[in-house]
Amino acid sequence: GNLTYAGKVGTGFSQEKIDELYPKLLKIKTSKPAAQNMPAGEYIIFVKPKIVVEVKYLERTKAGALRHS
Repeated sequence: GNLTYAGKVGTGFSQEKIDELYPKLLKIKTSKPAAQNMPAGEYIIFVKPKIVVEVKYLERTKAGALRHS
């Protein structure tokens, strides 16, 4: 199916982990978002959906966004 934007999620990553992941993300950088309804932003870098993460959250809003992710 299609991916749908569900809100922002903080990573909690250390600077060391960010330094490790950033070059990997740059290798899969693309000009188009993989998900529908993506917000516009100056500091957004779109990547191909090749890395899987697990996100914990409290609940979803009526609009479907993650709350307390």
